Amino acid sequence: MKMFIALFVCLSLFGCQSLKEDKAMMNGWEGSPKLEKQEDSLFSVNISAPKKVKANEMFTVIGNFDVKSKQKLQIASREKVLTFIVKNSSGRQINSSFVTDAGKIREISGKTTIPEEFNYKIKEPGNYEISAVAEFTITKGGKASNYTIKTNTQRIEVIEDEQ
Repeated sequence: MKMFIALFVCLSLFGCQSLKEDKAMMNGWEGSPKLEKQEDSLFSVNISAPKKVKANEMFTVIGNFDVKSKQKLQIASREKVLTFIVKNSSGRQINSSFVTDAGKIREISGKTTIPEEFNYKIKEPGNYEISAVAEFTITKGGKASNYTIKTNTQRIEVIEDEQ
């Protein structure tokens, strides 16, 4: 019973965030609503994927998390900054992701790109959308701020596997 109460208290504390932090996460860096589309932003994320693949054929999506800072930053995130999302033509997410790592802290100074790859196989022919989300925390001058940035969406056509 004590274990249950302790677990409940911990989840309650970690699940609570201030409205200010939620607003910052939704708006991005410096209150910018579409951070990934601003060329002069401190951060940007993008992905590229093949336009057409065969059903049941493994393909690779390449993602880049770009930092354009002149100052030294500390970025905390999961081992992989990007979480990839695959949706079918009706908008339903067909892949799932599990957090299996403890996280990583990166010291970054200057312009930096963190490349990531996502390998996936789609079983059914059709049209799909692939995007990614970067979730990270920046520590600058002893102050931590959480951020979420969505990438561009890539459309991919999955055709019948002609065997």
